[in-house]
Amino acid sequence: MDKKAAFHKEEQRQAELEAMRRVVPWAGLRVEDYHFQWARTKDKGLLRAGCVYENARESWKLRCLLVLVDAALEKVEGMGFLGLDFEGLRYYDVLLRLGGWFWWLRSFTQELADNTPFADLGEKLVKESLERLPRYFLAPKAVGLAMPSGLIEPCVLWPWQMPGVDARGRGRENEPGIRLEIRFRDFTDKDIAAAMKELAGSLCGQEGPQRKGTGKGVSIRSRLDCLSTMRLASHYPKTLPLPRLLPRRDRRNRPHGTGTAVSKFNDIRLGGILPGSTKRKILGEVGHNEFDRYAARGRQQFLSMFPFGESAANSLSWAHRHAG
Repeated sequence: MDKKAAFHKEEQRQAELEAMRRVVPWAGLRVEDYHFQWARTKDKGLLRAGCVYENARESWKLRCLLVLVDAALEKVEGMGFLGLDFEGLRYYDVLLRLGGWFWWLRSFTQELADNTPFADLGEKLVKESLERLPRYFLAPKAVGLAMPSGLIEPCVLWPWQMPGVDARGRGRENEPGIRLEIRFRDFTDKDIAAAMKELAGSLCGQEGPQRKGTGKGVSIRSRLDCLSTMRLASHYPKTLPLPRLLPRRDRRNRPHGTGTAVSKFNDIRLGGILPGSTKRKILGEVGHNEFDRYAARGRQQFLSMFPFGESAANSLSWAHRHAG
């Protein structure tokens, strides 16, 4: 290893250590960490942002990468920041996966480093941050608009700019042309076809006909319920320990305590869709089996949103935390 490579390796190690020292680890739960009162809003943009932000709090690597990028951005020239990484997690790979949400999360780097709950950000600040981003740029797609200038502005071609079309836009019905970027290496044909259909609908501003019998997808509130359950299952027991000296009949009749994960979740649950259940709506309180399904869905949800080779910070159950 030459001196330049050794220097770069040591510099990278120091940058990672500084980022790790800056990021506040999880150390218990606040009420705001599992009781998402803000999620009762009717603003879908706020709901999506809150869901992304709260799940991002579960990613140690992403939070450290954001801090590392924020500290190194002034030192990097040109597009060199795309090569920045934290423990192998590259800026470019995260940008490819998260799309515009990564840019949005960067505006809350310090809050994520402090492990600040979404409820403490302030609705006004969040809405202003969302308004600064184009609507199409909030989700990563297999098919997206080409970004030639700093990955921010789309390349929109009006009729007179299209190849082979005169100034009057003959044969194009005066519709603007848009350059697309298709990521063949990162997505399957099925993903590309679905993304193309979604992009066409968003650009036209029209929705296709609704098919009957397709059922309702998992709502954002139900996703937040899964996240709440995962966190509660990690920091609270599902049942309170029963005194061994009590007769068996008294143990059966002993009421559930308010300090259990299940009872806390029943008090704050937002949605009514049970993951993996044939009955889409839940009536009454959630039992232990349903609670476990919610928690498992929360872990899977995090891995699908942030597939960076790590589990959620609160993925371990209470029993595993206290084993041995």
